[in-house]
This record gives sequence, structure tokens and C-alpha cells, in this order.
Amino acid sequence: MNLTANPLGGGLFQVTSISGTENGTAIAGLVGGSGANYFWLPDGSGYLYDNYLTPGTSPVVSNPGLLFALLGSSYPENIYWGGSSYLEASYLGGGNFPQDFNIVPINLQVTATPEPSTLALLGAGLFALGGIIKRRLRKNEPTAEPNS
Repeated sequence: MNLTANPLGGGLFQVTSISGTENGTAIAGLVGGSGANYFWLPDGSGYLYDNYLTPGTSPVVSNPGLLFALLGSSYPENIYWGGSSYLEASYLGGGNFPQDFNIVPINLQVTATPEPSTLALLGAGLFALGGIIKRRLRKNEPTAEPNS
């Protein structure tokens, strides 16, 4: 899955979008907004989420976690820090908390990827630097003396 996030300061990032697949199912998008909140389910239980990341720390995803929807699913999924590992919770229904959730440990790795505009700016800067170096080398070339 791919996340897009905006910095909030102090190493905290607000996830603004999510895309990709999860176990072969397309991700429909992020659920909810920012800050700790609940997504209430039909039986009165709910997902606690905040959709925040802290890439410079461990855990990267906090206990409230990320809430997202899968295409064709009636209820969202939640990825969160469970104290010793990352967990993913899926609502099964039934009204018998916590048995109405399927909670499985998952491996989660967060890697920063520069935005395309950042890479384009880097390329333009390297191109300009190459031009400056080339101009200086031409300026410092010895000129040929005419034969006498």
C-alpha cells in the first residue's frame, strides 16, 4: 500500500491518502479525518484511529492507527500498534466484542519516497550544475597559438 502524508511538525505526519492493494484486494481509500476519533460499528463497538505516522520513531503507526476501506467491503480495516507488533483488525460482525473482530499480526515497513516534483527539481539542479562546470572548463582551456 502507498500512503501520502503531510508534515504536522515534531516528526508527526497526517496521512491524507492511501492506495494500492491489500492481500490482492484494491484499497478504496482512507476513512475518517485527523486526530483521535472513533468509527462506530453496528454492534456499538468501534475502531479508534488517528491516521497519523511518526516515521522517525518506533512504532511508526500509533495505537489508534490508520483506518482505510477495501473495495467491495462494508466495513473499514484498521492497522495499529498493538504493543509488541503491528496488528490489522477486520470487523466480522456478530455483536460479541472482541470475537466480532479478526485481528492478525502484520509486518509493516515504512519507506520515504520523494515526490516526483522533488526528483524533477533535483534533475534540473544537476543539469544546471553540469552546465556551469562545462562553462568553467571551457573558460580555463588553453587557447591554441597560431603557427609562425
